[in-house]
Amino acid sequence: MNKEEIREMAEAIVDELIDLDDGAVVTISGIMRSMGCDLSEFSIDELFEIARQTRSIAKKKRVSLNPTEEDMIGPWPWTVELAVHNIKAQVKCPHCGSTNTARYLFGMPAYSEAMQKKLDSNKLILGGCCIETIEVNGNNVWVMPSRRCNNCRKDFGQPPLIAAKDGSTAEDYIDVIKSVEFSVLGSIGSDRYEVSLKKDDSGADIRVRNGYDEKTGHITDRRWYAFLVNLLYDCYLFDWKKSYKKHDDYVMDGTSWILEFSLTGGRKRCWRGDNVFPPYWDETLRAFKSIDKSIKEIKWMNYEEALKRNTLREYNHEIKFCKNVLNNPEASADDKEAARKRLEVAEEGKKRILEQE
Repeated sequence: MNKEEIREMAEAIVDELIDLDDGAVVTISGIMRSMGCDLSEFSIDELFEIARQTRSIAKKKRVSLNPTEEDMIGPWPWTVELAVHNIKAQVKCPHCGSTNTARYLFGMPAYSEAMQKKLDSNKLILGGCCIETIEVNGNNVWVMPSRRCNNCRKDFGQPPLIAAKDGSTAEDYIDVIKSVEFSVLGSIGSDRYEVSLKKDDSGADIRVRNGYDEKTGHITDRRWYAFLVNLLYDCYLFDWKKSYKKHDDYVMDGTSWILEFSLTGGRKRCWRGDNVFPPYWDETLRAFKSIDKSIKEIKWMNYEEALKRNTLREYNHEIKFCKNVLNNPEASADDKEAARKRLEVAEEGKKRILEQE
């Protein structure tokens, strides 16, 4: 087996571990047999490397693998009994947040008792033998969803691709993203968290604003790629809604957020919300803050700059509120007239601040 095949095997094993009940006791060799593998076909070196990478990938995906006996090391790591703790790693539906999801299996299934048990418990769902693909960078890539939610019955986990109009080829989002902008804004200026990443030939330049302080740095191309994989695949970003908002448009305080990609060719993709967050919000914050931790240099904003930015944000809130009132068919004539006057004042104030820059 080459390195890529070993890693694919380890990733498949971790997928199986994630679907187990929390606290289940298994061995890596047992998981491999349940997947239809004949261990006699693997060399000792290959099994050692599969076991090593399985542990490494499991740790990254927040799956704990603990030997059932503290002092049990054993000559073969793939035969050691492991207690699996995967509560933090269980896949959530990006539509409703339920962890009751099933993994799709495509192609002709090799039925076994273990497979039937997963089918009966709704951990596995057969997707059929017809494999849909599209050409990406000269390779045929599967375009089917990877999972279905047993709660809301929606599919998710399709690869993030931009298909051509004729459907013959597609672009991988990772190849065409030029920059990422992420901001979380609270009700006061200090409740601000902004991250900006711009791709370059060696990785990406990054700028982070947290409250009134600012820092800048650079990440490697490998770190940029891993960051995008985390967002696009682990957080199921392209299964999110474009907008998350409560029905009450008159709420002016709270937290608003926006995540925007700038792509090649002037294209953009954007997700936003006000006081409502997608199921993978915590994972998204962790992804950005893991980038944040790699930056050391801090540049403090002076008080005047911080005050100006906070005032500008308050004017933007006022403008948004007034426009919502004006566009609301249920608002009274008096409310709309008052909103129109407040809008004029806010727009004039915003204009004065922008002219000072």
